Amino acid sequence: MQITSEISFGTSFNGGPAQGLQVTRLSYQLADPLAVRVSIGNTFGSNFGGPSNHKSASPFLEGLDLSYRPFNSMLIQVHYQDIRSPLQYSRPGYGDFSSVWR
Repeated sequence: MQITSEISFGTSFNGGPAQGLQVTRLSYQLADPLAVRVSIGNTFGSNFGGPSNHKSASPFLEGLDLSYRPFNSMLIQVHYQDIRSPLQYSRPGYGDFSSVWR
């Protein structure tokens, strides 16, 4: 099992409000051929959810990945991602299970 957490901050060039994104990921190899990763996100800042939403954001299911490797030469992956922030676009390696498979 592996748990990671990251925090990202950003703002626009035209002086828009600062925004943040915190994501916690839990990766786990359920069985030898099956691995799963769940990502929980939390956005914060003044403009998430549209201009009329000034409430604090609640945690959301940011991503879910399932990876099945029945043979060394075959890999099947299913990926779900809930995009709520532009800060999510630049994250490299999403769906990469190299840290789970040994």
